Amino acid sequence: MANMKNAKKAIKVIERRRVENNNYEASMKTAIKNVEKAVGAKNKEKASEALATATKKIDKLLKLVL
Repeated sequence: MANMKNAKKAIKVIERRRVENNNYEASMKTAIKNVEKAVGAKNKEKASEALATATKKIDKLLKLVL
């Protein structure tokens, strides 16, 4: 366990970021699955909408990671 004040704060920040990143990652995976389902059902309109959403989520996740 951390003893110094800045180390304790860093632990809190890391945990908060971890939870946030997990949420983004889960929503990204769901968006990708929605694209795959729409393509499998051969629904072109729904697939293009889902692809736009998935692309947006992937870009946002990459911004957070990099």
